[in-house]
Amino acid sequence: MKKFTLMFFAAAIAVLFFPMKSMAIDATWTAANQGYENGQEVTAITIAEGITGTLEKAESNNPPKYYNTGTSLRMYAGNKLTITSTQALTKISFEFDTNNGAKIPDFTVSAGAIKIAESGEAGTWTGNATEIIFIVPNVTGTQSRIQKIIIGEGGAEIVPEPVDPVEGELVKLPAGVTPEVYTLDAKGYAFDENDDPFDYNVLNEIQVAFNGNDVYVQGLSYYFPEGWVKGTIQGEKATFKSGQLYGSDEEGPTYFVGTNEAGNIIDVVFDYDPETRTFTTDNYILENGVTNEVSCYLYFYQATIYPGAPVMPDLVTLPEGVTAGEYHFIGYNNYHEESIEYPMQVAFDGNDIYMQGLSIYIPDAWVKGTLTDGKAVFEEGQFIGVYESIYGDYDIFFDGATFLYDAESGKFTSEEGFQTSSSTFLWDEFSNVVITKVIEREATPATPTVISLEYDSDYGYSIIANVPLTDTEGNYMSSSKLSYQIYYEKDGKTEAYVLKPTSYEKLTEEMTIIPYSFTDEWDIYTGCSEVYLYGDIESWTKVGVKAIYTGGGKTHESAIGWLNIDWEAMGIADVNADSKAVRFFDLQGRQVNESSRGLLIKQVRQADGSTKSIKVVRK
Repeated sequence: MKKFTLMFFAAAIAVLFFPMKSMAIDATWTAANQGYENGQEVTAITIAEGITGTLEKAESNNPPKYYNTGTSLRMYAGNKLTITSTQALTKISFEFDTNNGAKIPDFTVSAGAIKIAESGEAGTWTGNATEIIFIVPNVTGTQSRIQKIIIGEGGAEIVPEPVDPVEGELVKLPAGVTPEVYTLDAKGYAFDENDDPFDYNVLNEIQVAFNGNDVYVQGLSYYFPEGWVKGTIQGEKATFKSGQLYGSDEEGPTYFVGTNEAGNIIDVVFDYDPETRTFTTDNYILENGVTNEVSCYLYFYQATIYPGAPVMPDLVTLPEGVTAGEYHFIGYNNYHEESIEYPMQVAFDGNDIYMQGLSIYIPDAWVKGTLTDGKAVFEEGQFIGVYESIYGDYDIFFDGATFLYDAESGKFTSEEGFQTSSSTFLWDEFSNVVITKVIEREATPATPTVISLEYDSDYGYSIIANVPLTDTEGNYMSSSKLSYQIYYEKDGKTEAYVLKPTSYEKLTEEMTIIPYSFTDEWDIYTGCSEVYLYGDIESWTKVGVKAIYTGGGKTHESAIGWLNIDWEAMGIADVNADSKAVRFFDLQGRQVNESSRGLLIKQVRQADGSTKSIKVVRK
């Protein structure tokens, strides 16, 4: 995993100052030349002697930060940059990063005027002032990614001297000292796949050992979990020196570093209860790249260390006697950058509200909220279960959400959405969420779409289709009353495909009509998202799917959605001949081998050299 860096939000963080060159009204500041770490928060810049900038997160949830992608200082919607000069400035130019999905930049200004080029690659402020405030409009998605700030016609730059890390020695557990199982209960702060920060809950098993007044702790480092740190107990305090080395790899050393709320480097001091042997601290525990400044990959705060293995909180369950109803979920998946929809359950118990199905990774999990004055509030930190992946088991928590609720339409909405997380990973990342009550009615289902006929060298053929959860008039239908049927055309005749127990080992009898939500977690997946096919498939000329819905006491069928099979274009021969024609990636984008199992991204190279990617579940 790539290491990321960040700076603390506190304005009192120590800033390194460097010798200034002579005053010049013409000057250039380049973000890539400042020595920032990837993901580092930036609170102040020096453009030239007498010309400085102050950056604030202001109305945004995220502070300005530097990222290697685009080599730019990212200012988010609502962020503020104040440029101050001892002499009046008349022209300030900006160069922006517009690649990698960057939004067209914009600013409002406190004095003078600014003009942004149509391409978004540059902008120029003109006026006459010693202080100019640049604010990114507080509009969702707006960003101004600054690569350069040019005063006047440009000139020499002030470039900081790099800070060299200082290597230390690894702490070793003394011979004969036996560690005990402890729990680290804390809040964590890390980055998602897009380099954006997020908080997560930490409930990790660690090791603690006592040797007289010395105490040793193992497991505080994510990158070097075997690394130990040493502290000294004096009465009801335990002090761990800042700067202890966790370990080193090709990206450099990683240190145990402590800070206070002001961002000052300090030793980490725990309050220690000798009776319960519990440690607590308000200090921040950083996994840091250097010893003498804040440059961390992730950190813990509000930490408690206590004896015994972690005990996970209870899962939310639906109270006895409370009945849930089907709702339809649609939300924008921020990670995959696409809208996703599926059925879910909602239940009411007085002012309490329960939702099942918010997580696509643990769809059976319930979360509990409180409904008051048209708002459904779900508290953060709800444990929703363990996700078993090919990389191990992850304890996943729901990170809280607030939905607006319209009782008349039975609809919940949230533009901000929600997320679920585990240690250092975000799992579900949804925004623009709409959850709508499904009304029982007579309806004709919309026609399914056959997306593709796939070939896997291990398992053979499978059909991937979309069976809509809407009728021909766009109304949502109940998944429990919806089924589908697979058809094929052979020798000019249309036949219904029969799923036989001789081929489908999880079935006990023949099946032709498949309930929408049915899955045997082997050959058949919900909503015909993938169904493996057996038999003389290569003699088919078409494959199709029909939807069947029983609502309001009546059954209606859709037309058959067909896919013409172009065997030559499928490149079956290429797939058989070249093992590199099919590649698999996990949901973090990492390539995995052909034996990997779970929810993966399958990339298939076609005969013409093009590729396409689909989401699959490998058995």
